[in-house]
Amino acid sequence: MLGRTVHDLNFSIDGADNSGTAYICGAGDEEPLPPSADLVKPSAKAIAQLHHQAKNLSPVFEPGNAETKAEQACYLPMADRGRPFVGKVQGVEGVYIGSG
Repeated sequence: MLGRTVHDLNFSIDGADNSGTAYICGAGDEEPLPPSADLVKPSAKAIAQLHHQAKNLSPVFEPGNAETKAEQACYLPMADRGRPFVGKVQGVEGVYIGSG
C-alpha cells in the first residue's frame, strides 16, 4: 500500500479507572525511520488533523470540553507486502508474531 494516503482514526476510551480518558491514534506515514525510537517526532499537521477528526466525532472533544494530555509519535510497524505478518517465528519454539 505504499504511496497511498490513508486517513484512519483509532479511538478508545480507557475505562479501567473510570477517568474517561480517550486515546486517539492516527494512521502511519511513509517518513523514513530514524535510528532510534526516541528520535521519532510527531507531525504538527497530523496532530491537527486528529484534533479535527475528534471534534467531528463528538462535541466532547471541542476546545474547552477536553484536555489534551499528550501529543506524541511512535513507530508503527507496517509490512511493505500489503498484509500483516502473522504466524510462528521460524527457529524459535513457542514464539508467534502478529505485526504490520
